[in-house]
Amino acid sequence: MTLQDIRQALDTFDVALFEARKNQAKQSRKLIDERAMILQPKLAKLFFRQSDHLLKSLKKFKIEFRESVVSEFDQVFDDAILPTSAEMWEVLEKAIIAALKRGAQQMITIFNVETVFSLTDPLAEEYIKAVGANLITGIDNTTKDQIRAIILTAIENGTSYSELAVQIKRKYNQFAVGVPQKHLRSRAELIAVTEIGNAYCEGNRIEALSIQRAGIPMEKYWYTTGDDRVSEGCAANQAQGWIPLQDTYASGHQRPLRFPGCRCVEMYRRMK
Repeated sequence: MTLQDIRQALDTFDVALFEARKNQAKQSRKLIDERAMILQPKLAKLFFRQSDHLLKSLKKFKIEFRESVVSEFDQVFDDAILPTSAEMWEVLEKAIIAALKRGAQQMITIFNVETVFSLTDPLAEEYIKAVGANLITGIDNTTKDQIRAIILTAIENGTSYSELAVQIKRKYNQFAVGVPQKHLRSRAELIAVTEIGNAYCEGNRIEALSIQRAGIPMEKYWYTTGDDRVSEGCAANQAQGWIPLQDTYASGHQRPLRFPGCRCVEMYRRMK
């Protein structure tokens, strides 16, 4: 066998391996979407319940809501959503941990390494802690800002309380079944897709780092869906090709997702 034959054989092997990695990436995307579809209706249900709690609390402003609801809104909102916020984190935490484990297990299977992923891994603990500290606060603050805007507009326009209640109810319906982005149907779905996707990709990354610490240098590849909805930033990340595991992509990210609702995943291989 000549050197040229050897190189050709290696090139053929690389192409086949890359196609196999692409298939695994597509399976990752499918799994993320499937798990998100399980989580989404649970979040939607909690948004509906949150709406009921908030409207019940706002009833005391029914007579003269213009003079008092603005100054007291933050406290009223926080008190009203407290039960659903706690339950929402319980639902999200369970889904996030499951996705984190599944992402790590995928790497263990692909690279056939003798390791067991554990939630006591410092990186896993750090991720869950960071998500827990910020996620629900961010969701609640976004909801609060949007409901406050509805109330301020109602006051400015002289809207009746009954119409204000309808508008708030309508907004919560949009949280559950609305259209925040083209490929997503609701805010509940946006949260589900984002948090499941982030956790799954983080599980991939944590296990890839573990493999590298064991002495196997690793490379990563930002994989997009390749359709006309791929953003320029994600396309630029993919255009970099394979880069060392510790490097950041052109966008400054270590791994997908680049933004809420991002559909990208990551591929890994042993460094040549």
